[in-house]
Amino acid sequence: MTTINATAAKPAIRALFSREDVHFEHTAYFSYSTLCQVLMMNRFVPESFGAFSYPTYSRVLGMFFRTLAKFAPGTADGVLVTARPTSPIS
Repeated sequence: MTTINATAAKPAIRALFSREDVHFEHTAYFSYSTLCQVLMMNRFVPESFGAFSYPTYSRVLGMFFRTLAKFAPGTADGVLVTARPTSPIS
């Protein structure tokens, strides 16, 4: 499962300039912990985690945000979690 990261750096920086750039289909943002909570509430066990960054118009800014995300994954544009269903109760 992938989702936009609630703690991403780019939206936080945009907010400083009173700007919001949100895709119309994105109705909620999740962090690692809230995404895991949703999965567990729906009987899934989170197994592995990752982060991803979207391309930027500027190569320099792209390099900056990718480097930031490498050292602080919580600032990446998105998070991904792989999960498996829990065993059915007998």
